[in-house]
Amino acid sequence: MIVRIFKNSKYSAIKEELLQNAQFNPSDGSYNMIVRVNKTDYILKLQLSDDCKLIVWEAIEVTHRDDGENNYTMIVKDSVLSSLLHILLWQNVTVSGKNLE
Repeated sequence: MIVRIFKNSKYSAIKEELLQNAQFNPSDGSYNMIVRVNKTDYILKLQLSDDCKLIVWEAIEVTHRDDGENNYTMIVKDSVLSSLLHILLWQNVTVSGKNLE
């Protein structure tokens, strides 16, 4: 698990992005966002807090096999979660034009 603190303006932009594009998990109040890196999908489980913090709980690596099936691997290593969050924010900056980084 990692926690990243943002300034109010950036946090608001991230929150808006999650509300519009992420899958909400009502059972625990988290959001799922997909990051694609070199044909591999990573599903990040994110949670917003009231004090401009974004929590990344875990990620699931989805490897697509040639036979149409998928392999799933849970990722909890902080350095990998941090990198995936950075990629997610960077990808959404380039797609939406918002300053999320």
